[in-house]
Amino acid sequence: MVKYNIKKPIPARSSPGLTRTTMGVDEPGHPSINGLQVTGPIAEQPGHGPVELLEAEPSQKWQKYTLPENRTIMKCYYRAEPEKRGYQKRMHQLWKQEYPNSSITELRLPDQRRNIIRNKVFSKVELEEIQRSCEIGGQ
Repeated sequence: MVKYNIKKPIPARSSPGLTRTTMGVDEPGHPSINGLQVTGPIAEQPGHGPVELLEAEPSQKWQKYTLPENRTIMKCYYRAEPEKRGYQKRMHQLWKQEYPNSSITELRLPDQRRNIIRNKVFSKVELEEIQRSCEIGGQ
C-alpha cells in the first residue's frame, strides 16, 4: 500500500493580510486526485477493479396514453373502490382484463391516474360521467 506523506511546514500563526500557501492540485506529487485523498494505488482500493466499458442500454421511451386508455384507467380506478385498502392491486387486475398484453406495472396505473387529474386530460364533467357509469355498473 502506497501512502503519500508530503510534509510542508504550516506556520502556527500568520500575520494579518498573509495567507497560508498549500501545494496546488496541478503540481506534481499532490496527494489528491479529483479531490479524493489517495492512500494507495487505485486498483488496491475497494470498489476500484478493472474498468470495463458497458454498452448503454437503449433509453426507455415514455408511453403515450391514448384517450381510451386514460378513460379505462379512470374506470379501473373508480371500480377498484379506492377508499378501501388494496385498491391498486384491484385496479391493476381490472386493467389486465381490458389490456391482457399490457406490461404496465401495478404502481404505474395510479401514477397515470394522478397525471390525468393533474394535467386535466378530462374535464370535471367527463370525470363525473365516468364515475357515474362505474357506479351504475355500465361501461
